Amino acid sequence: SGIIGNQWYEKDGTKQTYCVGDDRSPVLFSDGSQSKGGEGRSPRNLLVTALGDWMKDSNPRSRVVSASRKDRAAVLMGGKEPDGVFWYDPSSGDFVTSAFYEDELPGWLLKFNQRNIPEESFGELWNPLPFTIKALQAKQVLAKDFGWFASGFPHAIGSSSPVPNSAFYNSFGGTPFMDDYLGELAELLIEVYELGRDEHPDYLGLSFSVLDSVGHSYGPHSPESLDTVLRLDRTIGRLFDRVDRTIGLEHVAFALTADHGAMDLPEYRRIRNQEGLRISAEDISCVQQQGEAFVKHFGADEDWFLHGFYLDYSDIGRQNLKREQVERWAADALARCRHIRRVWTRTELEGPPTGDRFEKLYRDSYYPDRSPDLLIQHEEYFLPASGTGTTHGSPYDYDAHVPMVFLIPGTGPSRVDKRVATADIAP
Repeated sequence: SGIIGNQWYEKDGTKQTYCVGDDRSPVLFSDGSQSKGGEGRSPRNLLVTALGDWMKDSNPRSRVVSASRKDRAAVLMGGKEPDGVFWYDPSSGDFVTSAFYEDELPGWLLKFNQRNIPEESFGELWNPLPFTIKALQAKQVLAKDFGWFASGFPHAIGSSSPVPNSAFYNSFGGTPFMDDYLGELAELLIEVYELGRDEHPDYLGLSFSVLDSVGHSYGPHSPESLDTVLRLDRTIGRLFDRVDRTIGLEHVAFALTADHGAMDLPEYRRIRNQEGLRISAEDISCVQQQGEAFVKHFGADEDWFLHGFYLDYSDIGRQNLKREQVERWAADALARCRHIRRVWTRTELEGPPTGDRFEKLYRDSYYPDRSPDLLIQHEEYFLPASGTGTTHGSPYDYDAHVPMVFLIPGTGPSRVDKRVATADIAP
């Protein structure tokens, strides 16, 4: 697909590229203005087609629509030739699109935005739904102040401004109320695009992405994550009811999955007497020291690295060195740092497969024109992120094993117990 992450550096080192960034496709706002300075959005960086495209290839009269809080989720789910793609603007609280899809925001969306749904939460607190101590224990949720967070529930939305501002709209996007907002838009999309109303199969892709931001901030076993899941369940339930009334559930197939998991907070794991570490000052210093050793070994006359772990090939050429030699030396040096299990090099990932299961995962995540020359594999249950939250991006099951749940008319309950990929949703 070429989408190696949220962003990457071009090989010439001139700029960082956002995965759905496109200078030619400015974002269209409700006030008639457009984004400037290269902040446009489109699927041009996506090098393959997506599920909606395959459906249109099979039946050109199929309609394809996607929406999300995140621009990248909406754009990439929509594929190359969708009928509509929409995402949340965290500066205004509106849903928007770009000039890649529309000449201007459609009237029905302007009317929807004028309802100012996010502002219904202005002045309100995010309090959790009621759940019992027994329910918390069943989900292994620790409902207390761990000590590394200043406070738990309730959470304010935005800053201490007397009127809604960009800080409020941005904060609103990270609460479960955002998922409900997306659910309301989804109901409107079904109506506007007349999805499921004829014999031609249509596709509606929705990315409810609040659990991602909540999980990053508070961890998977936090009361905040549990409340987000419970509220999302209600949102999806209301959407199911609307679909049943307007189309009929017997005419709709549902698929629920995720783009990644996340590691438990190391602090949570240690409370449960489990292995878990967060990156330390010493870990950061070790990587920096190996960088200094690299420069000392190969010569301080060159910069050697463009950005992060992207090597500067021009420097390597001027010193008459082989890229594989430089990669190997850097990889071996970095591997001396504790908690770095392996450093995968460009040469390894472009070479013949060895059958190593981790190598396959890194190979599948690698694209020559965009990926760095060195990819770091940390030890399991080591979190390479400082601060108080968590992240994802490792090859281990807590990151890579995601749900895949189907509701298909005419089928009973069953479980498929084998390794599959999210792309297998298509067949």
